[in-house]
Amino acid sequence: MSAEQAVASTEAVLTERRGNVLLITINRPEVRNAVNGAVAEGIANALEQLDADGQLSVGVLTGAGTRADLEQAGAPLILDTIAGILPYIDSSLA
Repeated sequence: MSAEQAVASTEAVLTERRGNVLLITINRPEVRNAVNGAVAEGIANALEQLDADGQLSVGVLTGAGTRADLEQAGAPLILDTIAGILPYIDSSLA
């Protein structure tokens, strides 16, 4: 494994811009993408990036790997994180 791959594999949340879409990937497949502090912070940062960039119009939240356990993954925490930023979303986008 190269040093670049090793660094990338330690990031809890990855973002990738695809045109006007921000792909947000929880990168903890070894624990079925369970949410911890680093993941919650990474998602919040990605949502702030999405909100601040006028060229981005949608974000897609996904997980690395082939399996996920939504209860262990922290779905309630993710929903709380998203609910926390809803007041800041431009209502003209709805």
